[in-house]
Amino acid sequence: MKVCWHIKRISGKIFREKMSDILALVNSVPNSNWNSQKLFETFCERLEYCLMAVKAGKIVGVLLAYEQEPQEKLGINEKHVFIRRLCVAKEYRGRGIARCLLLKMFTSLTARKAVFLQTNTDNPVNELYSRMGFSRHTTVRIEGHKDNIWKM
Repeated sequence: MKVCWHIKRISGKIFREKMSDILALVNSVPNSNWNSQKLFETFCERLEYCLMAVKAGKIVGVLLAYEQEPQEKLGINEKHVFIRRLCVAKEYRGRGIARCLLLKMFTSLTARKAVFLQTNTDNPVNELYSRMGFSRHTTVRIEGHKDNIWKM
């Protein structure tokens, strides 16, 4: 299978220039309600582990992650990299883009760090995380629904 997209690190310049495209992709995920201010405040100074998949000049996937201190309410008791968003445009899902974004992020880790992420318990992408080597760390109740906390 020929790969037709490129994985790139999101620099501060790209982040500012492409914020509306990144925001549209983040908000294409059900129950996601981000605005440009929240996106900017959350990631502008923490782009070390933020990646995008690009095809023909269009962003078709993003992985937004950052280093974080322990998060007791999520049962995370160590400094870690937290994947806040992993989004692939609907028309490009099932082509391995999310997997490539994850693999690229893993290779960019400068030291052995735990990686955590949070998903709804019924999210179909949970299968991908399991196949990629994540294990369910705990389940938490947040804003009236259950979420899985995954760890690698």
